[in-house]
Amino acid sequence: MIVLDIETLDNKGDSCHSVWNGSKGKIFLDDVEVQKAVYCNVDRGVVIAYKTDLSGVPIIVNNGFVYEMKFGKVRFEPKESK
Repeated sequence: MIVLDIETLDNKGDSCHSVWNGSKGKIFLDDVEVQKAVYCNVDRGVVIAYKTDLSGVPIIVNNGFVYEMKFGKVRFEPKESK
């Protein structure tokens, strides 16, 4: 098992968004929305998302979620507040 500390991905001044920090919006990788995304660093082109099975259900191993890192052109669109 690999433990990833996202603090190493964050750099002061980078545009970072995560569900852990309360960010709400859509994350796009190469202009395609990433489903089940939990973190992105727009400046470094990194997205972390839950790995899912073919039906879109997150995969759990040993009582923990499995994540995958994706790389490319990242865009974050904040959810409009009401």
